[in-house]
Amino acid sequence: MSQQNKLDDYMRELKAAAKLIEDAETPLEEAIAAYEKGARAYRNCIEIIDKAEQKINIIAQTLREENHE
Repeated sequence: MSQQNKLDDYMRELKAAAKLIEDAETPLEEAIAAYEKGARAYRNCIEIIDKAEQKINIIAQTLREENHE
């Protein structure tokens, strides 16, 4: 599975968790479970985004170095 697909999946999980938490009809235990799942999805999103940012920084640095040669 590509990183984009994983990110999309985690974003869907995060949105679903937020929807459950925001719903006043959601039982407390279910809301807590949704919060935990959402927190994991959020952490996974951040990891994917951080890795992408690192790759972009490496590419940008490489291009800067090539332009200075």
